[in-house]
Amino acid sequence: SQTQGFIMSAVGIGALAAAIYLAARKSVLGLGKVVSITAVIFGLGLAAVSFIRVHWVVYLMLIPVGFAMIATLASINTLLQTLTDDDKRGRVMGFYTMALMGVAPFGSLLYGTVADWVGVPYTMMGGGLICVLGALYFEHWRPVVRRFARRVYVHRGIIPEIAKGIDIETNINE
Repeated sequence: SQTQGFIMSAVGIGALAAAIYLAARKSVLGLGKVVSITAVIFGLGLAAVSFIRVHWVVYLMLIPVGFAMIATLASINTLLQTLTDDDKRGRVMGFYTMALMGVAPFGSLLYGTVADWVGVPYTMMGGGLICVLGALYFEHWRPVVRRFARRVYVHRGIIPEIAKGIDIETNINE
């Protein structure tokens, strides 16, 4: 129980740091890159921790894992809510919540079964590597997402549209 408390505390310290980092950001711009980077950090951290037997090293390594976990999930949540139209936000967040929490019991069952077959360290390492692959897949498609997101950001005034400024200036001078 003491070890579990230290593990949860280490993850919590990282999570608190991520919350402070995200709260200090001025804009949603760049959150896609944050998702890619922190998902890789999370996956590599899990994979690295999986075989370490020295407790204090695990505790130290779980701080960036906690940071990356919360930074990734909160950034995805923020991006979804920012990019979704107001009339569809409830539905989108319902699917997000279902994907995040509704699938977790099935993932836990699968990971428990795999852990019985190959052991907990290999299961953790595999999960971390799957997370890294998912982050790399997202990073590959991020330019496409950015192209669609840019239109929404301009429409919502997050990115000022330069052409509108030129039009306004032209109308004033006429």
